[in-house]
Amino acid sequence: MSTQTIGRQDMRRIALFLFIGGLSFATIAAPPPGYYDSAEGLSGTALKNALHNIIKNHTVVSYTGTEAALKDIDEDPNNSNNVLLHYKGTSVAKSSFGSTWNREHLWPQSLGADVSPKKSDLHHLFAEDASLNSSRGNSVFDNVYPNYTGSGYGNYWTSTKFEPRDPQKGDVARALFYMDVRYDGTGGESDLALLNTVSPSYGQMGVLSTLLQWHNQDPPDDAERTRNDKIYQLYQHNRNPFIDRPEFANLIWAPASNGDSVSVSFTNRATGTVSAGAVNYPVLSFTLTASAHEWDLASVTVRHVGTLPLSSISQIRLYRDADQSGTVTNGDTLLATQTFSSATAVLSCTSPSRVTTTPASFLIVATLSPSAVNGQTLQVQIEPNSILHAASGGNDLDPTFSAFVSNFASVSGGVSNGDQLNVAFTDLAPAHVTPGQSDVPFVRLICSATANEWDLASVSVSKTGTLPDSSVVSAELYRDANTNGVVDAGDVLLAGGTFSGSQTSLSLPSPLRITTSQVQLLLVASFAGTLVNGKTVALVVNANGLASSPTGGTDVNPTFAAFSSSSAVVTGGVTDGDSLSVAVGNVAPSAVLAGATNVPLLSIALTASSNEWDIDTMSFVKSGSCPDSGVSQAKLYYDADQSQSVSVGDTLIDSATISSGAFYFGAGSWRITPTTSYFLVAVDIAPNAPDATNLQVALAANGIVHAPSGGADVDPSISSQGTLPIVIQNPNSGTLKIVMVSTRGSDGTAGKEFIVLGNHSSVAVSLTGWQLRSRAGGDTTDKVLNLSGTVPGYGHFLISSQAYGATCEGKAADFVDTNANGLFGGMGDSTGRSIGLFNGSGSKIDGFSFLGGATNPNNLHEGTAFNGSAGSATVSFARKRPGTNSGPYTDTDNNVNDLQNVTSKTPLNSSDLSIGPASVVDSWASY
Repeated sequence: MSTQTIGRQDMRRIALFLFIGGLSFATIAAPPPGYYDSAEGLSGTALKNALHNIIKNHTVVSYTGTEAALKDIDEDPNNSNNVLLHYKGTSVAKSSFGSTWNREHLWPQSLGADVSPKKSDLHHLFAEDASLNSSRGNSVFDNVYPNYTGSGYGNYWTSTKFEPRDPQKGDVARALFYMDVRYDGTGGESDLALLNTVSPSYGQMGVLSTLLQWHNQDPPDDAERTRNDKIYQLYQHNRNPFIDRPEFANLIWAPASNGDSVSVSFTNRATGTVSAGAVNYPVLSFTLTASAHEWDLASVTVRHVGTLPLSSISQIRLYRDADQSGTVTNGDTLLATQTFSSATAVLSCTSPSRVTTTPASFLIVATLSPSAVNGQTLQVQIEPNSILHAASGGNDLDPTFSAFVSNFASVSGGVSNGDQLNVAFTDLAPAHVTPGQSDVPFVRLICSATANEWDLASVSVSKTGTLPDSSVVSAELYRDANTNGVVDAGDVLLAGGTFSGSQTSLSLPSPLRITTSQVQLLLVASFAGTLVNGKTVALVVNANGLASSPTGGTDVNPTFAAFSSSSAVVTGGVTDGDSLSVAVGNVAPSAVLAGATNVPLLSIALTASSNEWDIDTMSFVKSGSCPDSGVSQAKLYYDADQSQSVSVGDTLIDSATISSGAFYFGAGSWRITPTTSYFLVAVDIAPNAPDATNLQVALAANGIVHAPSGGADVDPSISSQGTLPIVIQNPNSGTLKIVMVSTRGSDGTAGKEFIVLGNHSSVAVSLTGWQLRSRAGGDTTDKVLNLSGTVPGYGHFLISSQAYGATCEGKAADFVDTNANGLFGGMGDSTGRSIGLFNGSGSKIDGFSFLGGATNPNNLHEGTAFNGSAGSATVSFARKRPGTNSGPYTDTDNNVNDLQNVTSKTPLNSSDLSIGPASVVDSWASY
């Protein structure tokens, strides 16, 4: 839909223009030539769609602007100060708008014409008496006389139907026909539809059969045509097709009749000759005339009976010949396009073409290939009884007739058979080629036809010498426009190919026409960026290797011996046989924190024996207790400043992840010369890498392999060389555990209680913000103990009750509780209890339960609570240590197996650094 809108000010300008120009609409021509060309010969839905596409995208008049427009288009021709009212037929002052007269929407706003552009479309808006407009309301249009309930000025109505006076009935019908076609639900606009209904829904209007009757009874008059012209010329710039061409309404909505027949007459259109490459060459035409009503053309079957090969007829087409000229001109409608896959072709109309009692002309034309052979003939025959009707015209009768054959047309200006090609060769090969050179000339071909034309389809080429196929990026054939023996501006690339088994065929996408005038061609080659010095290459045009194309006719291929260029020798490339020396150094730290990036591990110094040595891959192995996932990424850097650490200016060559204890880097043909190059292997440690695990990385034995870009070189024979073990420290891995709980002291005092924490991490852990939380029996809330202090690496941390004070069973307490009645206000030794350890972020680190734990479902223990003996002066609870006392504490997340009763009341404090590093098997968590 157009976004242009005409407002009230525009109306004033138009009125001023009309006044100055003295334009008389009685003389306006309608419609302009070609306006309905795309709709000619169509009917039904196809015609409706074609008309929609013609009248859509009109200039939209604003709703306010329609007042001035109606004063113009409905002006009384006998009084320019007045308008003629549509239903009433009387003349009233233009100035009385809003009181005496207003806008009548023939398609009611309540039934779909309530939004722009429908609301302001002038083709269905009329100046109307306000009272009659109200009487009509949103009624459908239908015959009601003599059964009416109201009347006035020749109009009759009921509560649901309205019958306008006779002179306006056709005007109403054609306005509503326009609205149905203009607004079809496309382009973001809702659909309007005319139906045979007296109870329409939104978007519907009626009664269609009555409107068709009124349309036929009251054809367009001069006043209606003048109104249509004004809307087209001055306002919306689209027309109401049913005023210009009244027959369109019946072609779309009137029911088809059965039993109609059609008469047919034929006319030859072919001349004596036809040019090769001719487009839409007229062959024959035929005229159809219906006996009555309508007859719709569906298809025509044609046969080619000339000597021209079917492949030389690019297309055969059926047109509706609007001007009956016998040639394709503007305004003719293309109905069908086909090619000959066999002797016959069925031209089936995309949309049926309607034939009435007025004769309709049709034209069959052909398009020929430019390579059609001279002297061959084009001749087309309409098969007998092959003009068939479409069901859209009803159940009609097809014409009976004998085959009609066009005159034959002989091809001229095409190609000729039997021509030969003359070809001569010149050696253009250079003495040397270098890596990366492109379009290097090797052979010149000088070609000319003995007569007429010869079309080149392909050239067969071989490669000789020691240079491998992979080193030649492409072989190409150019037309040397300026005959200077080199590829430059203006030369045309004809074909290209790559070598396989030292052979290639350069097939031209479009054949090259060669006449008796000489044509020079160049056979050239382009080379890879890496070539081995001393290799040789020559290009050979294979014996009898020029093949013709059928586009030049049935011609003769030239006979000749293989022609080889001279051999070119590679210079400026790489040299074979170089070796590489390797020196590996350990630059790894002894310990590293989890989450560290670019941790240097190995320095590698590489030196070529001579010339160059190109790295393809470098392979490495990992060992130690740190799992593969503990290393986020391994990296290979070019150590530009030889600092043995990653710094500004170093180049990242490749990165890799470790899998099954191995990884490798692709160096991308990194070149090594006799000047030593330095590399660095570094890693990123994963933030969740297990604490106290160790890592070693080594260059694998014989793990450096050369790339072909450096020639056929020698890989170094080296032993595996790597780092010393690197210990990973992770203070955030949750290594603190509750390892001992005593519920009363050695003297049996209930208030004397203590808890021991154990740290498997090598890094001290600050307890600032940490908490111990406890529940017993059916408690539903926690008793909370806020901690402080630091647990040493691989050490213990003793928490004592206030009753013990700073000395607990002979050990210095690391933290003393302030509760007067013992830890948490007294833990008790005969009640099931659960204890939880929480870090500064509120996350649970460990749980410890004894005597079944708290009974509340929200207790803090892990797994199944331990059911040991109740606490006493000689019994406490502790985690087990497997094997020796220096091993880690057990935590299988099942306290039944982890815990034990112990008789010793000797607690452990920060002076007892005897836990030792955790093994993978006995670590606190699974990694």
